[in-house]
Amino acid sequence: MIEVKYFGDNVIRKGFRLTPCVIVGWLFFLFQGALQPGTLWAGPRAEYEHAASHLQNFVSQLPYSEKILIQRTDFKKAATLPPSQRALIEKFHRLKTERAFWQQAMDLQQALLDLPNTSKTRAEEEAGQIATRALETAQTLTQQYHVTRPAVFHNMLINIGLKKRGLCYHWASDLLTALQKLPLKTYQLHWGVAHRGQLSEHNSVVVTSPGSLFDEGLVLDAWRHSGQLYWARVKKDHYPWKELPPEEL
Repeated sequence: MIEVKYFGDNVIRKGFRLTPCVIVGWLFFLFQGALQPGTLWAGPRAEYEHAASHLQNFVSQLPYSEKILIQRTDFKKAATLPPSQRALIEKFHRLKTERAFWQQAMDLQQALLDLPNTSKTRAEEEAGQIATRALETAQTLTQQYHVTRPAVFHNMLINIGLKKRGLCYHWASDLLTALQKLPLKTYQLHWGVAHRGQLSEHNSVVVTSPGSLFDEGLVLDAWRHSGQLYWARVKKDHYPWKELPPEEL
């Protein structure tokens, strides 16, 4: 039996004893996250439920007049309001945006789980990681590229030297690099190209499950909607996607 003593504040907790079994249990609890990376993350669904609950609680605690205010006021016009009302609108918008993000993450996770030859029990966590990383990266790149909508207009600004990055292959390259940092075992990443060598050439990331054909994969395209991540099955997208050989990356 080991008596636990706290000397930092000169306090000795008498009567509390720690057995070796309890020590082992504590160590297992503390380090199981390190031994099994990702096990402490609940995934997009849990994050969505948390965000939705937070938003609901925030709105439910507001007086009627403020509920009307946040529902009728355009976020873009909030800057003209008094500071207290502006802060209210900004918080409401931030909570709605967070909920919408996790809704998208859930939808993308499900699209990945629906790919052929996917073991849902093993792939659920990885699908959630890919979905979250892809959406976060698209948002980050939108800011880094200083995106101007629509995408074709942004391309023109690059071609005349007013912008530096934001062509489709920039999006594909940066998104692929971000996803490759994930320790994936269930899914495989590919570079997809359509109309190669033509003025209409387009590039994207394609995700497949092991043993599946490239044509059965899921396209991840952040360029098409200027940073709003788009996804679709390769066969159902209107671009004629082909895999770019790995040695050409």
